Amino acid sequence: PYGHLGIGMSEYRVSDLYNTGVASDDTLFVIDNFDYRNSVYKFSYANVYDENLYWGTSLSIYTNSGKDVNANGSNFDLGFIYDAHPTEISVMARNIVPGGQVVYGDGSRENLPFQLSTGIKHSIGMFSGLGQAKLVPRHMLYSGGLVFTPSTIAPYQISGGYQQFVAADEVKSTYSLGITLILGGIHLAYAYQKSDYFEYDNKNFFSVSINLFSFISVWTFAKCKEISIKDGYTSKLSNFFSIFCK
Repeated sequence: PYGHLGIGMSEYRVSDLYNTGVASDDTLFVIDNFDYRNSVYKFSYANVYDENLYWGTSLSIYTNSGKDVNANGSNFDLGFIYDAHPTEISVMARNIVPGGQVVYGDGSRENLPFQLSTGIKHSIGMFSGLGQAKLVPRHMLYSGGLVFTPSTIAPYQISGGYQQFVAADEVKSTYSLGITLILGGIHLAYAYQKSDYFEYDNKNFFSVSINLFSFISVWTFAKCKEISIKDGYTSKLSNFFSIFCK
């Protein structure tokens, strides 16, 4: 009844970039090295509106740092999912607060544009197909994917996808293939990405997702099994945990 809280982070980092200068003979030389980092932090809340409709909102915090560049900004997102099994439909609005900006260290500002996307997921047997259309300033972008799950108890999933994005005001695309290992409450995911835009080509991604409630459920189940084989509840500790086993 109280909903769910979530915390997430996404980061794009490039290390040892060259800061160069021009010599008197017009040749380039390296002055020093620096790192570039672009991060997004999310603090989310989600709840159930009715049996089939879910909603959620997130506070997104953006940070950017590089050679003599530092920037920070924030805004809110809002989304809905309608579950009509085996089909799910979603709508999400990003940067819903008007006037949201990223502020740089030198005082310059960059607007956080409003984005609207809608998606659909349909499952048939071991396969789930996904599609998305996203409206961003001056462009409509399309994405799609396919997920293979051998069974409901299989410890892995295999997925592939196609995504469009905007770079230098042009629509570019990426292709990706990945695998997710499901180890109880821990999901380990790896993906390899190809792109027709050099900054996103030949990229490797790795992520970790931890569901603390799964750990609590598994641990409680194990404790219940331990209590059930005892000859009565002889310890105060067992008596305490027995309330979760009824």
